[in-house]
Amino acid sequence: MRFLILMVLLAANLLSGCGTGSGAGGVMDATVPPRNLTVQLATQAANPATVYYSAELTLRLPAGVTVQAAADTGVIAADVFVAADPTALAGARFVAASTSKPATVKVIVANPTGMVVGPLATLTCSTASTTLPGASSFSLEEFVVKDASGIPLDTVTPKLAVQPL
Repeated sequence: MRFLILMVLLAANLLSGCGTGSGAGGVMDATVPPRNLTVQLATQAANPATVYYSAELTLRLPAGVTVQAAADTGVIAADVFVAADPTALAGARFVAASTSKPATVKVIVANPTGMVVGPLATLTCSTASTTLPGASSFSLEEFVVKDASGIPLDTVTPKLAVQPL
């Protein structure tokens, strides 16, 4: 009998710490998990056969949108920023928002054998907002594409699309 009472007391003591785990007396915190989206970058020209050899741009992100990147360098991993041309040399660097500037991503894609206008790259982003930002919330700046001689091609322009994941 003494053993049974001891076991009941031990069980009551162990279970007294159990609960919802929220630390708020059973009230659950209503935080929104981050939602992922992709930004699809592309080039376009009047002549769809236009060939260029490098593209460089800065993507300005809307407030609340972030990109997973190395904390010390801002370099974005190859599975987060993916060039449409698998033979291209590509890289992207994330710069977090500050009080005076929005977050940006600097993008460079190059291929010594050339690329035809069309899909350029895909960038995976995340936001804590319940409403995903549309394409008009993003802006492309400092867009330059160059030919084989390194001369800018003004006839090639950028475009982007945003898709939820």
